[in-house]
Amino acid sequence: PQITAHYDATHAAMTKRIAALQARQDRAEANGHTKLAKRLQRVIDRLTKVDQRITVRYEKYEAWVDANCNG
Repeated sequence: PQITAHYDATHAAMTKRIAALQARQDRAEANGHTKLAKRLQRVIDRLTKVDQRITVRYEKYEAWVDANCNG
C-alpha cells in the first residue's frame, strides 16, 4: 500500500508539472520566444520519459505482487 500511494502521488505530481510546463511552452511559442519554447520542450520530454519509466517499474511491481503474494 505504501508503494502504491507513493506511486500515485508521484505520478499525479509529474502529470501536474508536465501540464504546467506545456502551458508555459504554449505561451512562449505564442509570444515568439522560440528558444524558451525549445528548452521547455526538452524538459517536458525528459519528465515524460521519467514518468514512463516509473509507470513501467510500478506495473512490474504489481505483476510481481499478483504472482507472489497470497493476500
